[in-house]
Amino acid sequence: MVEAVVACVFTRGMRNAHRLGGRADAEVDSALDAAVDRVHELVVGRLGAGGEVERSTR
Repeated sequence: MVEAVVACVFTRGMRNAHRLGGRADAEVDSALDAAVDRVHELVVGRLGAGGEVERSTR
């Protein structure tokens, strides 16, 4: 009986952790996308549009 309760509690905890992990992944992905976009803007602003910068983003 105790093993069944422990298994249920563990399973519930794992489901919650998985759900939270998925949200954290989405937040990290969003932050990384924003950072990469910002770096791209800085590089294009510094070097100018066109040339190798534009070819590398296609």
